[in-house]
Amino acid sequence: MAYIIPSNDGDRLRALNRYDILDSEPEEAFDRITRLASSLLDAPIALVSLVDAARQWFKSRVGLDAVETPREFAFCHHAIQAEGLFVVSDATRDQRFAANPLVTGAPDIRFYAGAPLVTGDGHRLGTLCVIDREPRSLSARDAAILSDLAALVMDEMELRLAGYRARHELAERERQRAEMARLAEESRQAREAAEQALAAKLLFHATLTHELRTPLTAVIGFSELMENGIHGPLGNERYRDYAATIGGSARHLLELINDMLDVSRIEAGRFEVETRRVSPRTLAEQALRMARGLAYEKGIDIRLQEGNWPDVVADPRAVKHILLNLLSNAVKFSPAKHGVMISAEALEDRLVLRVADEGRGIPAADLERLGRPYEQAAGTTGGTGLGLALCRHLAEEQGGRLVIASTPGRGTTVSFDLPLALVAAE
Repeated sequence: MAYIIPSNDGDRLRALNRYDILDSEPEEAFDRITRLASSLLDAPIALVSLVDAARQWFKSRVGLDAVETPREFAFCHHAIQAEGLFVVSDATRDQRFAANPLVTGAPDIRFYAGAPLVTGDGHRLGTLCVIDREPRSLSARDAAILSDLAALVMDEMELRLAGYRARHELAERERQRAEMARLAEESRQAREAAEQALAAKLLFHATLTHELRTPLTAVIGFSELMENGIHGPLGNERYRDYAATIGGSARHLLELINDMLDVSRIEAGRFEVETRRVSPRTLAEQALRMARGLAYEKGIDIRLQEGNWPDVVADPRAVKHILLNLLSNAVKFSPAKHGVMISAEALEDRLVLRVADEGRGIPAADLERLGRPYEQAAGTTGGTGLGLALCRHLAEEQGGRLVIASTPGRGTTVSFDLPLALVAAE
């Protein structure tokens, strides 16, 4: 009889491979069933046979040394294509098998009975079969026993698959837990390294600030003594100008150092604002007095707009720092003999403080960059860009925001707002 592979054999083979059982080691659960089949049906050979693309392979065997045979000679190849039990009473009298090498030679098959191993979705993977070297028939009782034992084989295969999947899932969960633990450890180490680097950076900045502040304070102090002629005249008037220049440069350098330290603290999350109820007008007046010296030298008039200046809850040091920085910039970039205005306006739930100058203005392309550390407008010299960045941080720390508006040739207005909702009984 011709050896024919069914057209749907690919689906059956995929179902078989799902169990990952081919060429696996012997297992007692299957051996126990083949021993029962051999004993209960009085058969010298019993097999759990699985049919793959080119062979039948025996997961369990009793009375047979071979572990596989070619599929083209396998009785099981025919059994998996039949409905129900497949029985051959005398193979020498069956034209399908009379010339089969397994009949004409070892193991000298005469009688064969195979019950298919059927999956839940109907695929026949192989058989539980019994073989005899003498012709015989299969009683109804023996047929029922063989069918029940084949069902047990299939149950064992399902249990084996479920156990494999459970072990695989457990191993995957363990792998995921190990990966999460590894990532957590790497994150902890990275965090510790970052904290150590940050601590070292802050220590460096603090040490550098201290080391620079001390000589700068001396430079400023001695330059003021010389400029004011405390211990007698300097002689040539140029020396007085030189002393003033030295003092101004030293003060500017000290401001930059303080700004760098404050920016570092903010970036490290260690800059804390301390809020309380304050008068923004009082803070503006204090900042105005501090900036008046620089404004006087350029003949710039700093004015405080009259109007409503309601109290807010804010950090007075931070607000004064913002105002002083904005005033210094306004004076620095305003032409001589022009004006700078500080104003306040209550808008709904916010108080907006503004510093406006009549300077050269800022090109639109530069506005977006301003307020970031170390960023300056094109053509600007004499600064680091830290001042506005610090002002922006200080405003945001108090729940506000800093906005820069400018028109080239007409001046710049920088504003920051504080939520009036913060105003409350102390």
